[in-house]
Amino acid sequence: MGGVYRGAERCRIAGRKVWEGDWLTATWHPDVLRPPKWQLSVIHEDEHIVVVDKPAGQQVQGTELGDEGSLVRALAKRYGTEIRLMHRIDAPT
Repeated sequence: MGGVYRGAERCRIAGRKVWEGDWLTATWHPDVLRPPKWQLSVIHEDEHIVVVDKPAGQQVQGTELGDEGSLVRALAKRYGTEIRLMHRIDAPT
């Protein structure tokens, strides 16, 4: 998928110390730059609640790679940033 390297050594530990003169390289899989496009499927909405049908594979919240393509981002675009999740379902579900 990708990684962070200090010189030729892959950094697998978060918080690894970096020293002046260290050469850092970050790599990532090309698909990270092209998140899938998901249609927002609203089943019900009223002034208090929105019920959506989340497809399997869609991220609910952003990851360390960003929130593009996430359900939260789609909801915020449609209903504003004040919207809150009542239940969070894992991406594969």
